Amino acid sequence: MRVDQPTGYPRNWRPRSARLRLTAQNNLGNAYRDRLKGNRANNIEQAIFCLQQVSIIYTQFFILKRIFPNSG
Repeated sequence: MRVDQPTGYPRNWRPRSARLRLTAQNNLGNAYRDRLKGNRANNIEQAIFCLQQVSIIYTQFFILKRIFPNSG
């Protein structure tokens, strides 16, 4: 399972959707980190990937908040 982050800025950007993506991706990274099934190294790699995506989404969220301060 993976929550993919779209490339570029969404046309109808909404702060709530960005927050939901952040939460979902962060929870997914934590789930992979704590997962007991499968190969531990692969699970950690998946967790790192998911949490790196959180960093990207978080950065874009604050860039857009600065560009569109009254959007929510």
